[in-house]
Amino acid sequence: MNNFKAILPALAIAASAIGFSPAVAADIVVNGHTTFSDIEYTNDAGDRVPAMRASLNAQIPVGTPISAARTIVRRMGAHCGEAASDGQTKCTYNSFESIEDHLHDVAWTVRLNSQQGKVFGLDVARESIGS
Repeated sequence: MNNFKAILPALAIAASAIGFSPAVAADIVVNGHTTFSDIEYTNDAGDRVPAMRASLNAQIPVGTPISAARTIVRRMGAHCGEAASDGQTKCTYNSFESIEDHLHDVAWTVRLNSQQGKVFGLDVARESIGS
């Protein structure tokens, strides 16, 4: 136990150096950020897209700055590009799942529609290609 007490301050310094703190973790939990994995594994197949759409609409209301919207979707696990000339930003998330010994490639696409740097709508699609 004495060794643990001795390294505790070093762990706190290391955690702060990489940007982790209890306050950050608390913010994530308090704000209820859902991940793509959460939606995949806590919803029936027919409920996944509506659940993701509801989660995104709750976190990204109309008028949200596109940069903030990209950050939210990235925290959920997706990769987002920059806004195209038409104001649309495409974010994608891919994973593999195993159902009864068959592998499925699961691809989520979120399109953030923006005008003058503000989100005015979003689209959600999910595709599963199995073996």
